Parts: sequence; structure tokens; C-alpha cells
Amino acid sequence: METPWTHEIPEPSSCAGIWRRIASLPGELLVFLILIAAMNLHLLGIGTGHPWIYLPDAVHSGEWWRLVTHPFVHVSWYHLALDAGAFWLLYKNLDEKRAFRKLLITIVCGGAGLLGAVLFSADIAKTGLCGLSGTAHGLMAYAGLEMTLPRRSRRVGLVTFLLVFVKSVYEAATGTVVFDFMHMGLCGSPLAICHLGGVIGGVVAFGFTLLKIPGRIELSGTSMVHPCKLPKHNIAQRVYETRRCRQ
Repeated sequence: METPWTHEIPEPSSCAGIWRRIASLPGELLVFLILIAAMNLHLLGIGTGHPWIYLPDAVHSGEWWRLVTHPFVHVSWYHLALDAGAFWLLYKNLDEKRAFRKLLITIVCGGAGLLGAVLFSADIAKTGLCGLSGTAHGLMAYAGLEMTLPRRSRRVGLVTFLLVFVKSVYEAATGTVVFDFMHMGLCGSPLAICHLGGVIGGVVAFGFTLLKIPGRIELSGTSMVHPCKLPKHNIAQRVYETRRCRQ
């Protein structure tokens, strides 16, 4: 009796699926992923992160690459998961979809966080600076303000922005990071002022993209409304919709 021969197609391995997902990432996210992996090899016992963190004296001596690499360095796996995870989710889910503008927003947030630490923290010369928390706070402030544009998410956006703003002001005033006792030293010695710097950077970036750049982003799921039909008092929404009409 003849038996039909069947060939089972092997299921793709989980590793192959992971590599495909990585390869499908937008270019800038792929660069971020490579930088995060390369700057944290010391967590695997390979080398040290010291050459990559921001140290004022080292930068003044010509080690300019630290300006770019320091946000991607982390002191522990917990620190990496906390900062990089928040940064990744916030960056990936911004309503702004143009890669160049998203990069500019990120640079402004990160640069403002670094500037705040350089100007107002005496400890930076001793401890240095690393991590993505300042940038993540800036992106959260930007995302909250971005959410205030559509009417349906305005309240959530305002609450989000106020929470991160008040948190950052409190941290800057007290010099203590909120919930610092929960980190058990796994985040090193956080410079709280860089969080407020990042938030200010997020506000500046939002104002710039809203008022200065023509062709403002199209928010996903937002219906088109002619600006002339909007209430006169709603200036931000009128500006936003006018820019959309010009696209």
C-alpha cells in the first residue's frame, strides 16, 4: 500500500524572526540599537564604559565623541532597561513620523539635558554623565504636548506633560530623583537637573516644530478640519490645521 510522502516545512526559528524584525527597523532606530549595544559591552564583561561617558575635562581635551556616545552608556542592566526602554517606546511612538525631524527633536532634548547638567551640576566633573533619562524626559514632555493637539487626547496630553514637568522641577529643586530609593544604587548617581533640562528641550522642540517648520506633521487618526472653522481662541489648533492644509 502506497503512502503519500509529506514534507513538513520547518517553522522559522525565533532567532531568525528576531533578526528579521531588527533588519526591518527604520534606519535611525537601527543606529540607536547598534550604539546601545556597542556602548554597553562592559555589562557583559567586555571592556569598560569609561571612554564613552561625558566628562568635561576629557571633552575639553579633544575627546568630542563623548558628546555623542554618553547617552547610550549605562551602569547596570537595570539602568539600561529603565532608560533605554523608556526612550525606545517614546521615540517609536511619537506622532511625528519624519525621521529627520524626530532626530532633531531627540538631539534638542538630549542636548538640553546635557547643558542643564553642565551649567548647574558641580558633580558632573567628578561623576560624569551617561544614560538616556534626560532625553527620555524631554521626549515624554514633547509627546504630552503633541497629544494636546487633537481634541480627543488633549486632557491626557496635558496631564502627561504636567506630570513630567512637575516631577522634573521637584527633582531639580531637591537634587533627588523621584523613587531613587527603589533603584538601590543600580542607576549610579543620577544628576537630577538633566531631567528638567530634557523637559525644557522637549518644550523648545515642540514650539519649533509647531510654529517654525512648514508642513507640520499629520497626526495619525486625526480628522481634517478647516482652520477657519475652528474657534478663534484655539490658536495652537488653528496654526496646526493651517499647516496641514498647506501640505
